[in-house]
Amino acid sequence: MQEVDKVLLETLDNLDWASYVDICDSVLKVSSKDMDGELAAQAHVYGLWSGVQKIAEKRLAILEHEIEQRMNEAKFEALDDMMTRGIKVTDKKIESFALKDTKYNELKKSLFTTTEKLGWIKSICKALEQRKDMLVQLSANQRGETRLYT
Repeated sequence: MQEVDKVLLETLDNLDWASYVDICDSVLKVSSKDMDGELAAQAHVYGLWSGVQKIAEKRLAILEHEIEQRMNEAKFEALDDMMTRGIKVTDKKIESFALKDTKYNELKKSLFTTTEKLGWIKSICKALEQRKDMLVQLSANQRGETRLYT
């Protein structure tokens, strides 16, 4: 794995609002003096962040699956507990018991964080798409200006 790959994955793991803002500031800057370099780098940067987005989507899907599994385990545990103690079993009681499960609630909190991170990554990718459009327009403007003065 290349160093840039490791950095991007660490960024995903540690992403918070402050780092999101820093990423936006650094990734979305444009140097009008090196438009060819900016255009050349755009596809690479977009490709990397699109990959990070796919990894975040996969993590979210895995987490959703883990939550579903934990909910089913908690419901089974509730059913077993109620039957052992002779408590009348109802769907509402089982659901209520399962929603109080500590592991389930930890996973749900993790789901909220993961969903938030995925949203930020999607926003970075969308901003990179807009950056590409802006670079194309700025490049066209520079070519037009060059023709005016030659």
